[in-house]
Amino acid sequence: SLQWQANDLPVAGFTAWLHDRYLDTQQPLSMTGTDIIVFDVNTDQASAAANRFFIVFRENRPLPVTFVSTSSIRQRDESVLVKWVVASEQSITKYEVEKSSDGRDFTGIGQVRATGSPLEQAYTFTDSRAGKERIFYRVRAVEMDGRGQYSNITSVQALQMESAISVYPNPAQGKRVNLQTNLPEGQYRVRFISASGQVVYQSDIRVLSGRQAQVINLPGHMAAGTYQLQVQISGRSLETVPVFVQ
Repeated sequence: SLQWQANDLPVAGFTAWLHDRYLDTQQPLSMTGTDIIVFDVNTDQASAAANRFFIVFRENRPLPVTFVSTSSIRQRDESVLVKWVVASEQSITKYEVEKSSDGRDFTGIGQVRATGSPLEQAYTFTDSRAGKERIFYRVRAVEMDGRGQYSNITSVQALQMESAISVYPNPAQGKRVNLQTNLPEGQYRVRFISASGQVVYQSDIRVLSGRQAQVINLPGHMAAGTYQLQVQISGRSLETVPVFVQ
């Protein structure tokens, strides 16, 4: 925990804020008394960093803008639409959109010019290079003098990745395995691995591109049971799925 003790501070016209770099949060501190701040440390080294916390003194003044809402929505083409609604813009020149993969370290990806309207105003920005992973976004309102104010953080969930291989039907019937692949063009090796870890059968297949059906005829002497069907390229395993051979 941290203890903050305020002694002989210039109370009038100022406020004190404790910033947490690790959680990307801030909280007000008493200008006349004592505050105890409880925090957690985990296996992430950043949670125990010596510069995790810092204090900022701010001059009391009206907020240059009020963020009413901030949201992010993934589109059908996998891009992300970031939308924010503000009210009472005062001396705001632009909005900077930032993104992050972990919700802590953000990078700017674009700007939107402010309208300067005193009324409620909606803005949008499209991240056309969003990728498939979970992404965090925030918006920074920039004033004429360069000072900024951040919105709340919003995020979109990761897209579910389509499996590269699948077997149908499963259990496979009559030593015949129908393998559906969704792989780049290339030469692949298919291996059947027993419960004891032994490779009991392997075969090379050629994939042209995209979705493709492959038929693998297993040897008649292969015992019934559950196997791990593994697909390799250049000796490197790409994906493994269980298959039951009758």
